[in-house]
Amino acid sequence: MAKKIREQSISLVSYLSKVKEDDISDNQDVQRSFCWDNNAVNELIVTVLTDDYIPPVILGEEELGGGVVQQYIVDGMQRSSALVLFRYGNYKITSSVENSIIKYQKKKRDKNNVICKDNSGSVVWDYEEFDIKGKTFEMLPDELKKKFDDYQIKIAVHQNCTMEQISKLVRRYNNHRAMNASQKAFTYLDMYARKVKTLSQCSFFKNCTNYSDTERKKGTYEKLVCESVMAVNHLDKWKKSPKQMNIFLNSNSSDKEFERFSEYAARLEKVCQNKFSEVFVPKDICVWFAVFDKFTKLNPNKENSAYTANCKHSVSGRKPSDSSRFDDSRFADFIQNLVDELHSREINGLTFDSLCKKSGTKDKKIITEKIDTLYALMIDYLYSSKSLK
Repeated sequence: MAKKIREQSISLVSYLSKVKEDDISDNQDVQRSFCWDNNAVNELIVTVLTDDYIPPVILGEEELGGGVVQQYIVDGMQRSSALVLFRYGNYKITSSVENSIIKYQKKKRDKNNVICKDNSGSVVWDYEEFDIKGKTFEMLPDELKKKFDDYQIKIAVHQNCTMEQISKLVRRYNNHRAMNASQKAFTYLDMYARKVKTLSQCSFFKNCTNYSDTERKKGTYEKLVCESVMAVNHLDKWKKSPKQMNIFLNSNSSDKEFERFSEYAARLEKVCQNKFSEVFVPKDICVWFAVFDKFTKLNPNKENSAYTANCKHSVSGRKPSDSSRFDDSRFADFIQNLVDELHSREINGLTFDSLCKKSGTKDKKIITEKIDTLYALMIDYLYSSKSLK
């Protein structure tokens, strides 16, 4: 009797031709429709052209009687459809593709197009590069076409199945959740990912916010760390997209910037504890870290006018010594005062309440307006005669 599961490897072009000709069906009863976006298709094509790993395609083989069988794709339908689209559907690789330069070797030819050989009769090879952006399969060099077609794809076949059993297999193998936008964006931060992951588990989030284990699993706290580092250090280059933000930080941030976040988080937790969980909400975490950064640069011995001239900019490029700065408890006092009354005070025609009601909470304009408004309110509060201690 045949084994329950049969494993094999075949060339990609052979497998795709079977799918194209319905020898292998991509239309099993409960199988979902093709839903990949261009980015996913692009990256799969690059994976093949660079000879990287693709997980096995899993098939279910239905017995039709009289020794006749029909194979259905159980897991790998999206991959299969994407590769069929490129190989036979004139799909053009989009400009968003990463790592678009593909390296390959090519036989060297002379001016008469004759293959060059060395003195021992061996073929002379050249090392070439080809940019696949905007290219279809037919536009690839012959060498890359051959590399694509010859790619070995692994297949695991569940044999002797009924359609009901194949449907159960589809449900089993597709019972997973794809990366969300935050989780996928995090993969672009390889330089600092380990550090950010550690910081995302810091006690500030657990003790000062309405911490959610579900949000932790979604990658929300890693995103908040990155947004805070961006707001404190690179507000002028703010990126609304988590992916673009992480790409920027990966190239332009430093260990020192993430260490500063760690320092600020510890200081805020110490003085705020769990008193302001309704203030430290996800959409405003980066705003509060940016305002606290400005707070750390204030000198309580200076006159009010020295700080209110331009509230849109940090008051000092240097961090004051402990003896010439406000105690962090004064920042907590300011937050309490904001909750009690300052939230509705107007600054340049805006209140913090009105800003919190605006849509586009991650837009640079909203982020900047919130920081500027809170900073102006803080300056007024800290340097007012009734507040000075």
